[in-house]
Amino acid sequence: MQTQIGTASFEIGYGSVIGRDHTAVSKNCQDAWHCAGNETVLVAVVCDGCGSGKHSEVGAKLGARFLTQEILNQSTAQDAEILSTLIVSTEFWHTVREATLKQLQAVASALGGSLAQVVSDYLLFTVVGVVVTPLKTVVFSLGDGVYTINGDVKTIGPFPDNMPPYLAYGLVNSSLATSNPDRLHFSIEAVRPTAEVQSVLIATDGLEEVLRSTTCKLPGKSDVVGSLSQFWEADHYFSNPDAIRRKLSLMNVESRRPDWENRRMLKEPGLLSDDTTLVVIRKKSE
Repeated sequence: MQTQIGTASFEIGYGSVIGRDHTAVSKNCQDAWHCAGNETVLVAVVCDGCGSGKHSEVGAKLGARFLTQEILNQSTAQDAEILSTLIVSTEFWHTVREATLKQLQAVASALGGSLAQVVSDYLLFTVVGVVVTPLKTVVFSLGDGVYTINGDVKTIGPFPDNMPPYLAYGLVNSSLATSNPDRLHFSIEAVRPTAEVQSVLIATDGLEEVLRSTTCKLPGKSDVVGSLSQFWEADHYFSNPDAIRRKLSLMNVESRRPDWENRRMLKEPGLLSDDTTLVVIRKKSE
């Protein structure tokens, strides 16, 4: 995928894999991603559904799309200078939050039943996203995850008691709303002049296992996982839309080989216990 923002061209790669812990219990991947753009702005979002939610992949998928579209709606047709100020303002992110919560509220109402139960079962997810405009690039979050700008890796979280904030807590009377309401709002993690940005990667917290596995061999193979930088340096991750998913899947396949002498099957588990999703954006070379 390619897009033009101002005078710069950007390439986009993406991929997702289900974690081995979810595979073991026949559970769906609870991660989601979405990206979209126009000549004014490029938006990408990754969401990670709450592990204890029965169907939190629903909220993650809806949330990624709702947020991406709402940011586009608020940004389109803005002058570049105005937009560069807008996307770092509290008012902008408050508007995006409220509009997205309104859409999630409509989904919850349509599903029926107890609002608190619907939110718990379907709508809890974390967010990490990036907005690229002609003048500024902003990384934002609500909950845990990982991002890089020009190869500089930053981890968001963990949170106290391993309980990240979720956007949909804004629909119910959660304890965080009373004890620490600021955590239920979007946080701006980084702001950079777009002219200085060569690459941005956003990911769910499953990427932390990729970071710990860079020198490990792929299950059943002699090749190693390799550095995280491969995802913004290697051309095939942008020319082939399935390349990132394939690489993550190779990291997570369970390898089996026979031990004939002892008459048993040796198993080598995948490297990623948690669902892992990433979106990478790089500036296209002239």
